[in-house]
Amino acid sequence: MTEYLTTNTKVSKDVDGFELLIMQLAPVKVAKHRLDDGTILNTCPDAGACAKTCIFESGRGVSKSVFDARVWRTVNLIATDGTISPVALAQLELELAKAVRAANKRGKRLAVRLNGFSDLDFVALLGIDFFARWFDVQFYDYTKSFERWKLHLAGKLPANYDLTFSISEKRTLSEVMPIITKKHARPARCAVVSRNPAAMLAFGANYVDGDKHDATFVHPTGTILVLAAKGKGGSRNPEVTSFIPA
Repeated sequence: MTEYLTTNTKVSKDVDGFELLIMQLAPVKVAKHRLDDGTILNTCPDAGACAKTCIFESGRGVSKSVFDARVWRTVNLIATDGTISPVALAQLELELAKAVRAANKRGKRLAVRLNGFSDLDFVALLGIDFFARWFDVQFYDYTKSFERWKLHLAGKLPANYDLTFSISEKRTLSEVMPIITKKHARPARCAVVSRNPAAMLAFGANYVDGDKHDATFVHPTGTILVLAAKGKGGSRNPEVTSFIPA
């Protein structure tokens, strides 16, 4: 049986006090999942140039079995009416319960990234009650949705759901810097993809290596997570886009 909660190279890296899992879905319209209104499900509604260099198509993502599993999760998770499938939700909660028990036995807390290669509004999809039921799990995501990120900053999202804003051509680092340097109800941080991460990390102490581990939520307000360009945007295949400048 295909599971919803899995791991990958980055998620498996050690983080003090936490064990991490991720739900790896298919990005943008890759799953070709048709909804009742005739549209194809777009799991990344705020995507722009990043779609051209998405790391979904790199690493283990080139394997047909991995590709098919990510598409299966997407199609089975979201019903054709655009809501969460009750069957999928039941399986997800069973997996959460098992993972919580396993983490607790090792003296750790479970953390789950719901959007692996996607950017869905899981607070709207799963509902506030879901996050309340799983109050002992730390949920987290990257997002390119500026509006959803502002809700997080204002403390209007569940306390156990953390969002890090992902810089793109739509919202640049210079635009976001004044926001992350201010005090908010919840931590304000962002992530930027770079072809030269070493140079960016030299800018100051608030620039940190975002590839060291995936636990974005442990970083305080003002942190800029620097992620090295990978896949089609990496140095071996230097495709320049407005998302990853030269």
